[in-house]
Amino acid sequence: MQQEELLSAHLEICTGFKYYTELYDFAPVGYFSLNQVGIIHQLNLTGASQLGIVRSELVGQRFSTFVTVESQHLFNTFFASCLKVMLRDMRN
Repeated sequence: MQQEELLSAHLEICTGFKYYTELYDFAPVGYFSLNQVGIIHQLNLTGASQLGIVRSELVGQRFSTFVTVESQHLFNTFFASCLKVMLRDMRN
């Protein structure tokens, strides 16, 4: 009985993950997941297409590389404020 429940839970998790992955990958907007220092950890197909670079080549690169020089300060300020909010929420 317990093994059947585990198999059922595993199937449910796999199905949910597949659904999430399809929503993420095929969303009409670009999504980029960055680590705490702004390195691209994950991105969807639309994000790679918007930058015109193969997705596998973007993982591990600093996202700010793709921000114009004129917008660097604005991006860095915004990114820092996002990190503050995220860290604050993690503590609560």
